[in-house]
Amino acid sequence: MKHYLTFTVLLAAAICFPASAANHCEKATDVAENFLATKLSKVPENGMVATATIDGSRFVRTATTNQEADFYAYNAESNGQKCFVLMASGNAGEMDVIGYGTNGAFSFDNMPYALREWMQNYAAATATASATTPRAALPPAEPVAPMLSSKWGQGAPYNDACPVNQGNKTLVGCTATAMAQVLYYYKSDRKGEGLIEYVSGGQELSVDFSKASYEWDKMLDSYEEGNYTEEQAEAVAKLMFEAGVACRSEYGRYETSAKMPWEGFCRQYDYVGEHMWRNWVPTDVWMETIQNELKAGRPILYGGNDGSSAHMFVVDGIDADYNVHINWGWNGLDDGYYDVTFCNAPSQNNDGYYRNHSMLVGLRPRTDADAPYAPTPYVLGYSAKVYYGGFNGAYSRLYGVSANTYESTAFDIAGCLVQNGEIKYHGNFESQALSAGGYKDFRAPYISNETIADGIYEFRAAYKTADGEIKLVPMHDYAATIVTVADGEESYEMPFDSGDRITVIDVRPAGELIGKAPLYLDITARNDRYGESGAMVFDLKFVNLEDGKEYVESVGFTSPYSGIEETKRFKLMPVNEENEFRIPGGEYQVLPVDETRVSMEKDIFITIQPEVDYPLFDQTAEMYSDRLAYYQTEAPSFFFNPLYSTANNVSGNIDFNVYACPADGGEPTLLWTVSDVEVPTSSASFQSPVALYPLLGEYYFTIRFITPDGERSILNPDPEREYVNIIKSDDADFPRITTLEPASRETTMRVGEPCPVNIAVRNDGESDFRGTVVAYFYDSETNALICKAETEPASTIVAAGATATATVTPTFPKDGEFTVVAWCRPEYGQTEYAMLTDTEGNPAKFQLRAKQAGVAEIGVPDMRIYPNPTSDVATIEGIPSGATVEIYAVSGVKVKEAIADGTSLQISVSDMPEGMYFVRVAGTTLKLLKR
Repeated sequence: MKHYLTFTVLLAAAICFPASAANHCEKATDVAENFLATKLSKVPENGMVATATIDGSRFVRTATTNQEADFYAYNAESNGQKCFVLMASGNAGEMDVIGYGTNGAFSFDNMPYALREWMQNYAAATATASATTPRAALPPAEPVAPMLSSKWGQGAPYNDACPVNQGNKTLVGCTATAMAQVLYYYKSDRKGEGLIEYVSGGQELSVDFSKASYEWDKMLDSYEEGNYTEEQAEAVAKLMFEAGVACRSEYGRYETSAKMPWEGFCRQYDYVGEHMWRNWVPTDVWMETIQNELKAGRPILYGGNDGSSAHMFVVDGIDADYNVHINWGWNGLDDGYYDVTFCNAPSQNNDGYYRNHSMLVGLRPRTDADAPYAPTPYVLGYSAKVYYGGFNGAYSRLYGVSANTYESTAFDIAGCLVQNGEIKYHGNFESQALSAGGYKDFRAPYISNETIADGIYEFRAAYKTADGEIKLVPMHDYAATIVTVADGEESYEMPFDSGDRITVIDVRPAGELIGKAPLYLDITARNDRYGESGAMVFDLKFVNLEDGKEYVESVGFTSPYSGIEETKRFKLMPVNEENEFRIPGGEYQVLPVDETRVSMEKDIFITIQPEVDYPLFDQTAEMYSDRLAYYQTEAPSFFFNPLYSTANNVSGNIDFNVYACPADGGEPTLLWTVSDVEVPTSSASFQSPVALYPLLGEYYFTIRFITPDGERSILNPDPEREYVNIIKSDDADFPRITTLEPASRETTMRVGEPCPVNIAVRNDGESDFRGTVVAYFYDSETNALICKAETEPASTIVAAGATATATVTPTFPKDGEFTVVAWCRPEYGQTEYAMLTDTEGNPAKFQLRAKQAGVAEIGVPDMRIYPNPTSDVATIEGIPSGATVEIYAVSGVKVKEAIADGTSLQISVSDMPEGMYFVRVAGTTLKLLKR
């Protein structure tokens, strides 16, 4: 069981207060307060929410307070005690409580490693579901309050007796910490046996457990710096180190690993205990065992692994909803109630921390009435029916055979038939090497040339002790195959029906469903199979309600345990098996192909939209940039994976928009439009014409295709994202031009004829600007590029700190509302464009309502004021030459008057009080705000 000496910070927290306008945090607060009110009989006080987000690559970023996060931790106080609720956000917007505590706070900053990994795998497992995975259906549990009083950790003083590695004290390790806390709970003085000596990290370690003793009365429930004596520190450090040796800890500079301490408890500390492996235990039996152990006052050593690292902790309490209380062995931090029935595997290649549940149960000091420790094989799994048919010479199979020894030990094992605990028949014994470090599955010959009397038997395993006595191998009663012999014929009843019994609970669209294109569906299923592997692979057919044609596709789940509902997102392309045609649009009922293995919990129907005659795109990863970091003044290159093929086998020419999206949420920025690309294409590399300024921080990029039905993304609703870091640039020569345009304005135009559009700008750079301004006009409804126009080359001249007007003359193909995006580029020294910014420093855009007008109105500039608000000078533009300009206070008193000597006029307002004023020119009234 591993624990790292130093950690990369995986979960960084952002704080949002309940009184803020952050909807997600407000929802988390409501959920948490309602939840704690039911647990504590009162609403907690001084609540605050912290958030954390995990992406697909498991890099954890701070989530902003106005965006949805993966996890929410609500910390508050109730009756003077700290309390917390840990919540996970589902894709459908729900907020699921996955942990809580009533005697402590939760922090994302320094979590136990086991908890961090569990949360990472929880996020990965639920990322493809439209709702978080529900727990198994179980009757209410009988609550048991936490039993452990200790809140121990792995650093000082607990590791004071641990070996030194390269000048540094090694950590205790999570297994030894969990083991030591159980030993401290019982405070037994029974002597174990065994001298353990080995070398770890170059250190020679030796403990004689027949002489081991501990000063329990000198140990403290918790150790706070400055609040314990040297004797108290030495007492707990001795226990921690010797528990580590008892579980064969390997001490390293960065991690400490250990074995499952089955032998350590039973031999070195003279305890009794049983190892259970959840792979072979039905969920209801597993949770019932946990309930019974805790009711009996016995803490449980609980662990799991993901194939590369493993972790162990103590389960010492349970609530009515089967949330178990976990002591993480991390100085009490984040101790609380968590849902261990969750066990959804994130993918076939990454089984997740919660795939390999195991636990030591029945842990207690041995009594004189108990048999002494002896190396013993155990069947942790189950027995299966014979192969080849008939008893004589046939083979049966045993699953999950292990032993309570660290060292590989040879045991002679055979299959046997048992009645009332007595071995009636057994096969030939074969040697099997077993240890507590794992388990084996093997064939076991159990009957040879004997006539079996009629009757009902259990098929189990037998072994020979060192003195030749034949004994039953311990196994769970529910795990034995029942063999019935009648008139010489045998029949078998497998434990919990080890054949597949799959129930499809729901099928929901995860994205747009379009005929002849891949379908993304969230499918929820449950496998009640009992056995080591809960993998489910089966075929579904989609039956057209109009013509009855069937379209078939296979789905597969990796659910490791029985009785658990698993929701998984699938990309399916059902085809008709007669002609291999793809599924078209229409109404369909979803049914299993094999109704003997698979059943539907309810009637399920889906609607698929009609196929389209333009290209659709799909890909696992949407796009990549040529680098992972850019300065703001650089323009990136991109590779657009979806363009290499079309998802619906339709070719053609397409336009698409490229967006930059903040990694922690926020409004996307339209970078540029790529037009008239023939697809499929063999070349999908494109250079951005515009630099990234003013964007700053972490972004990902996405593309949206312009279609007759509007803007579309790729079909994959959750593609892999590549995140790019945009670095601040202080290049003094880079143009920093701000538009002073309001968020929305109107203009008059005539379809098909040039229409001058004035854009008020200010030069916020350090250098004078001389160059070109280009404006792109997008349909506000479809985001399709309608037209673009630019100023005459080098005609826009703006001194540093000054304002000016850039006039572009687009030709509109229609009237309507347009979104205007503008760039600029200096005459010399720069090839890429720079985005204009608004007065807040964001990429500029404004809405332009273009109205049809008579011929006489075409080309008349709109009258407007900029900047507005202003504290110094107001520029009034688009006024008739020689017109009188009057400024009135709200009270109706005229405060200024001037005569225009052209189509624009600058008026100083610095001497006017702050407030709102009205500007009247030639019968038109505009509003002016003075700051």
